[in-house]
Amino acid sequence: YAESYYCTSGTDPTPTLNFTVSGTISGTISPTGTFTASPTGLVFSNSNSGTIDLSASVSNTYLITFNSTVGGCPSTVTTTLQIIGQDDPTFSYDSATYCVNDSNPTPTITTLGGTFSSTAGLVFTNASSGTIDLDGSSPGTYTVTYTTAGTCTDTSSVQLTIYALDDASFSYPRLSYCITDADPIPTLTASQTLIGGTFTAGSGLTFTSSSTGIIDLSASNPGTYTVTFTSNGNCPQSSSRLITINDLDDAGFSYAKAAYCVNESDPSAIITGTTLGKFTSSSGLVFT
Repeated sequence: YAESYYCTSGTDPTPTLNFTVSGTISGTISPTGTFTASPTGLVFSNSNSGTIDLSASVSNTYLITFNSTVGGCPSTVTTTLQIIGQDDPTFSYDSATYCVNDSNPTPTITTLGGTFSSTAGLVFTNASSGTIDLDGSSPGTYTVTYTTAGTCTDTSSVQLTIYALDDASFSYPRLSYCITDADPIPTLTASQTLIGGTFTAGSGLTFTSSSTGIIDLSASNPGTYTVTFTSNGNCPQSSSRLITINDLDDAGFSYAKAAYCVNESDPSAIITGTTLGKFTSSSGLVFT
């Protein structure tokens, strides 16, 4: 045979027969005979030609014998040949998807000693172990390939997707509102508008909808609240904003009397509500 060993995935080999006959022979004589092998496990696709069916044969070292049937004095000749099975290149990661802030995944490898590769954008911390540097890789879907390093190498591949963290940022037009103001609507990024999320806050603040984040001011209690938005994407994130809801000022006041003469002492107002404010009146009344 041309080689001393063959891999089970190789091209089926056929031996070369070096045939000689002593003496004077008329005509053309072709070598004929039968091939056998020991131990069992080697399969010939044709026992007369000696062609070996590699994929059907078992990995082992064999003694192959050719029994010649030419002429009146048959002869035999032997050779040793090794059949080697293909490396098992299978491997797997714990998941088919990861976020860039997950722990770097390391695959389970059936046959150690090979090398991992992938398309540009995916970074391995070690090409031998297959550990992926998620934070150093670009979000995207990749085909990860492992190639063994044995005598009969083989490859296998898996698909793996790395997702970027959701953008959970949002904002309200203002940070402070009165309970009589128009209900404020938060502004979300375009990506969050598509994937959605949930708004939450402490007890006392009411949303018209937890998915839109619109605050029902009239139904909420005055106070300062931490409003949090949590995204619904592949890699959920949260962000928060402080919102203050103010009650209406108490503008209550009174005077000691409802009527005064122009020569009386100037009356001062008795303020029963918020002390900070400004008095106004119709034309003709003058404040000191």
